[in-house]
Amino acid sequence: NNTHDSRLIIKTAANGYQPANISALPTFDIILGSNSLKISEVSHSYKDNSNDEFIEIYNALDAKINLYGMQLRFSTTGVDPGADGSGGSPLVRFLYATHVPIKGHGFYLAASTEYSGSVSADSTWLSSYLLAATGDNIWIRDDDGNRIIDKFSS
Repeated sequence: NNTHDSRLIIKTAANGYQPANISALPTFDIILGSNSLKISEVSHSYKDNSNDEFIEIYNALDAKINLYGMQLRFSTTGVDPGADGSGGSPLVRFLYATHVPIKGHGFYLAASTEYSGSVSADSTWLSSYLLAATGDNIWIRDDDGNRIIDKFSS
């Protein structure tokens, strides 16, 4: 379904907050649905280089999504990502900047450090992590670390 749970916290004097404690910006927690981010393309061993690999993520929403706190993870044959996505190994942890945006209906490109494509990668992973042609699982884990947003199996 396309529903989104959200919580809006508004600090007002009527709710017992003193003016010194009121922030200028409200806090929003939005839980992304399974149709929000998609692993749209995976390439391994490109141009005869086994380390020339990339994963493209697509934002299917109209609004910009900040990937901060999420993880792009992978596992080899026979390793289950687990219901909460904690299995396998992290390829990319979106923790290095507080703002990692994908614009609405836009793309984000993650690639190995040996990626040689014509489009610049938005982030990279070490070439010691190799994607297999078959048997791998790749998934996007939410920033709370308790569920999988999208999964791709080769």
